[in-house]
Amino acid sequence: MSHRQPWGVSGLACAALATCAGDRDTPRRVAGEVAAARVELAEALGSLAGLRVWPSAANFLLVRTPEGPRLVEALRRRRIAVRPAASFPGLNESYVRIAVRTRDDNMLLVGALGELLA
Repeated sequence: MSHRQPWGVSGLACAALATCAGDRDTPRRVAGEVAAARVELAEALGSLAGLRVWPSAANFLLVRTPEGPRLVEALRRRRIAVRPAASFPGLNESYVRIAVRTRDDNMLLVGALGELLA
């Protein structure tokens, strides 16, 4: 057989896709919720001494902190994950990428960072 589908997709997966593609309201609603959470998180992070937060249109925020590696490890010990961004072109270990999550998760992160930066 010289040709075949590069990635097989089951009939159930195709049915789920068709159902999801027909739902126009949920993606709009969720995008609005994420945008509002992103603004709230960016403002809260921006109020913490030592952090610089860049504007974003995604569900992630780029944050610079002079204590990058120490904060990443301290947050990890609290079971809070942020993405070190030193491997991103042009960035170093002072940068982390923070995912926009639920309000409770976001405020847990902000509280932990507030304690660690104090």
